[in-house]
Amino acid sequence: MTTFGLLIFDEAEELDFCGPWEVFTASSMIRDFSDQVMLIAEQPGPVRCGKGMRITPDCALEDAPPLDLLPVPGGRPATDRKVPSPAARRATALALGASSPRSGPAFQEPTLSVRRGSFQPGRT
Repeated sequence: MTTFGLLIFDEAEELDFCGPWEVFTASSMIRDFSDQVMLIAEQPGPVRCGKGMRITPDCALEDAPPLDLLPVPGGRPATDRKVPSPAARRATALALGASSPRSGPAFQEPTLSVRRGSFQPGRT
């Protein structure tokens, strides 16, 4: 069994986590539903994505089970191509095990980034 956590945060690009959701859940269906896929946010409660979609995560980072993979979506507002979203930086730092966004990761689990999310792990 593989446990996938899809990181979501305010201003996350919808396609960057919806696409992987489709791939991971379809793969699980082929494998007799042996994998678990969940949406994980920095904190409980609805998240407003980059194009306005509101979505409720399955759990907060602090409550997430052990994960085999944590894709990080892009999250820059459409009008600002030079500065990554502060919410994306905070969520990525916490996902990588930092006690705060400035403390740096205490450990690093397998992480993958999607599209503009590739800029996030190096900027925590």
